[in-house]
Amino acid sequence: MPYYKIVYKKGHSLISTNALLPSAWQVTYKPGEWAEAPGNSYLFVFASLEQAKQHWPAYDPYYSIWECETENPAPLMRRCLTLGSLSDLQIFWNLPHRRGYLMSALTPAGTCFFKRVKLTKQIFPSLDPSPQTPE
Repeated sequence: MPYYKIVYKKGHSLISTNALLPSAWQVTYKPGEWAEAPGNSYLFVFASLEQAKQHWPAYDPYYSIWECETENPAPLMRRCLTLGSLSDLQIFWNLPHRRGYLMSALTPAGTCFFKRVKLTKQIFPSLDPSPQTPE
């Protein structure tokens, strides 16, 4: 089953769209090579091309959708953790019930999580020179 990844072109690199600023969470993708999720995190992909297109900023030429292969899925989940700083995480672990301090956000519908992703084919914008429009 193919999955779909939205990436951002920065210079000669393709990077994660959820970590555009340099950080420990930023992942660089090279077509045809496996990219690994850092630490205990996962890489986000979409289960269908239609879902990926809903979140692809087609007006921005630096974003593209790629078909990809995946390995090592995560359990089903819809939330991802957002941190203001590492001290937020330390405070969280010191709370008696460990609730209410860290923020989480719903991931877009159709998001799947994997430890490894390999970009295999660029879908949008197409490498084909003929005109195209997302449906």
